[in-house]
Amino acid sequence: MSTLVGIADYARHRKCSRQAVYDALRSGAIVVDKSGKIDLEAADSAWAANIPPEATAPKAAREQNPQSPAVEQEPDSEERDGGESFNAARTRRERANADRAELVAQRERGELVAVAEVQREWFTLGRAMRDRLLGLPDRISADLASMADQHEVRVYLDRELRGALAELAPSEDT
Repeated sequence: MSTLVGIADYARHRKCSRQAVYDALRSGAIVVDKSGKIDLEAADSAWAANIPPEATAPKAAREQNPQSPAVEQEPDSEERDGGESFNAARTRRERANADRAELVAQRERGELVAVAEVQREWFTLGRAMRDRLLGLPDRISADLASMADQHEVRVYLDRELRGALAELAPSEDT
């Protein structure tokens, strides 16, 4: 008959922490029976097969042997609950503040403008272009009617259209 022991007793038997036993249980390396007890012989053989010796070494031994893999730190309670740690939140806040400061600096240098301002300017420019081009037929129709030569009509239309578009182009002052 096999010997059944509790988790704390098994940890004392293995000369490791209870946390190491809980970790082995969680990973499935060892199992408990229906009553929550550990079969000593079965657990010892499973432990030897699945758990590396340095994983359960005392802290002093891990510090003396830098070759052994680093044991991952237990996340704080907020990280376990799905929240973020204080340092992660602080880093995120500092990054957001730096991004905000960069946007303010770009706005002050004139590299960044408001979307509404750009839309308003394009609307004004589009309306001026439309009005100027739609006014051309009324203004030049009499002159065109008096011209008989096709080349003369084309040169006149080209000059008038280029003049209308040049009026809309920004001047060197602005």
